[in-house]
Amino acid sequence: MLPTTIFWPLQEDVRAPGVCYGWASPTKVCVAGRFAEDVDLETARTRIRALRLDQHIQPAVLDLPDLDTCIIVQYQRYPSKSLRFYDIDNDSLAYSAGLDRSLISQLNLAHQIHSLVNGETVKLHKPTAAVLLRLAATVLRPALTLVYSLRLSFLTQLLPRSAVGKQLQTRANQVGSLLRGIDGLSTTSLTTGIPEYAQKYTAFFNELWLILNDITLGVAFGTFLRDNAQYLASTHLLDDLEAALTWLDSWPAGLKLNTELSRFYSRAFISLVHYWGGFLTRHVFDHTALLITFCGYASIIGGLSLLIALFIDILAFIVTPHITLCYRVACGVYSLEKAALGGLWALFRGKRYNALRNRMDTWDYDIDQLLFGTMLFTLLTFLSPTTMVYYFLFALARLVSLLIHASLEVCLAFMNHFPLFMLMLKVKDPSRIPDNICLLPSPDAAGNVLLLMVCGLPMFYAADWCTSAL
Repeated sequence: MLPTTIFWPLQEDVRAPGVCYGWASPTKVCVAGRFAEDVDLETARTRIRALRLDQHIQPAVLDLPDLDTCIIVQYQRYPSKSLRFYDIDNDSLAYSAGLDRSLISQLNLAHQIHSLVNGETVKLHKPTAAVLLRLAATVLRPALTLVYSLRLSFLTQLLPRSAVGKQLQTRANQVGSLLRGIDGLSTTSLTTGIPEYAQKYTAFFNELWLILNDITLGVAFGTFLRDNAQYLASTHLLDDLEAALTWLDSWPAGLKLNTELSRFYSRAFISLVHYWGGFLTRHVFDHTALLITFCGYASIIGGLSLLIALFIDILAFIVTPHITLCYRVACGVYSLEKAALGGLWALFRGKRYNALRNRMDTWDYDIDQLLFGTMLFTLLTFLSPTTMVYYFLFALARLVSLLIHASLEVCLAFMNHFPLFMLMLKVKDPSRIPDNICLLPSPDAAGNVLLLMVCGLPMFYAADWCTSAL
């Protein structure tokens, strides 16, 4: 027969006399506490029944066996307002050793039951957090409710693919998460589960920290842009591309391109760049200082994330449309030329593509067809280096613009979803985000006494744990 395992709080002396209460099963006993004063068993049972809790968490007066024949596991009875708790992985060694979810729930409820038995008030948050929650419920709730009700749907509908529209929608969702967090943290019962409450608490303050830091950084960057708008407005963005096109038209690095085709490409693309440059000069460059000032005020009001979203839209709709258009044209011509060379190479080898069977079949061509195909193949072969050089130029320019766009998107994602509060908890108090528990020999007790310890949750999974509460 397996020995009985007794889970005993570290705050209570194992050998001290008194009536204990908690939960019991055939092989495990979880002691929630001991009555502070000397009471008889009948009085103890009456006080326990007076709690009138749910059936699955209702404690009972315990009739403990001989402690010398039992395995004693000492655990920390975490105060409710500390929001520390135990958790267990189904695949862990502790789970296979007999620790299950019901026992972990009893360990997390031990301090709440202990407080109720001794007539104390159960508190689930610290005084500072309580003040912040009351402030949010009384002051911020009306403003947040107004913003969330508007949801800025008109902007998101007008700009469905705009980074600004997506960021405004993200901010509206964050406001909705804050409202749900206020409601979830304000309405608590005496026996609210600590893990569920801690998850909501951490998610709420992580969202709040993200927004506050976003606004703080936005004020700093927005002030810088507003104060240096005239200096930043003197930047030019089209000269380098035109210089690169002129350089390609003059046999770059000793590479002898086809003169006529290179001049056609160069003049066509330079004309396109000049056309877009003239549009920018008439409608944008003359108001660059005003645009930068507007970005500064938008950053002050909406935070750094809104400024990054504005930069993404400016990059996509103002700075790089001519690069994108030139890349599409160069890519289209290069693709057509490559496809034509592939077809003519098949003709040159006496092959023809069978569209019905999706394969290359042997085919007998007339001598005129072979001669004409050979001439076209030779012509395209000698023209392909020129086409390829211009394609590589705009492919490189497109790659640079995409890298800048991706970098801004990564920064925007960090501003909106970085687990800032979780990182602080990971450093300050890992017991607030546990992953598992482990049993160690107690250094100050006999051989049959073990110590239950908390293993912290890795940061990668801690972020997912926090996000799941939103």
